[in-house]
Amino acid sequence: MNATNICDACGKHIRKRQVYCLKVELYAHPEVVLDAEDLAKDNKEEMQKLCARMKNADSKKLEEDVYVAYNLKLCKSCRDKFNQRLKCKEFI
Repeated sequence: MNATNICDACGKHIRKRQVYCLKVELYAHPEVVLDAEDLAKDNKEEMQKLCARMKNADSKKLEEDVYVAYNLKLCKSCRDKFNQRLKCKEFI
């Protein structure tokens, strides 16, 4: 049995033709809406504060705050559980 065919949820070995893949992407909402008030502000001080905070932050953590992806292999049982939870909007 191929060691890579292990369910990422329960750890059970999965037969070659019974592997299900779950791909999840978490990312910051791409739409930025600026109104007239935003454009009229002098944001220099706010940008300097933001840059100072980012300078001392962990770059990996900053990246994960913007985008992270997961690719999971699931057995049929775990696939069914994930699917049911997603249908019921039980995300956590």
